[in-house]
Amino acid sequence: MRGGAYEAVSVKKIIEAAPWQMVTSAPVKNDSGGWLLTTTYTTALWPYEDLPQPHSVYLKRSRMVVLAAGIYDVNGGTQR
Repeated sequence: MRGGAYEAVSVKKIIEAAPWQMVTSAPVKNDSGGWLLTTTYTTALWPYEDLPQPHSVYLKRSRMVVLAAGIYDVNGGTQR
């Protein structure tokens, strides 16, 4: 279980402390729609088809998945 008490790194605590995380690898198209964006500690789902060139993402946790609730692109723009 993600964010569990017995993990060496608690993703839940990291997201609460620093919700803006830098994207560390190229986005991957998700088979069920949207994009998967990898940060240092997790992979987040960007649920929209349109994806700006991401620099950082604002992470939020839902019950089963980490969502990218906002994107800061390489040109300095934000999108939510």
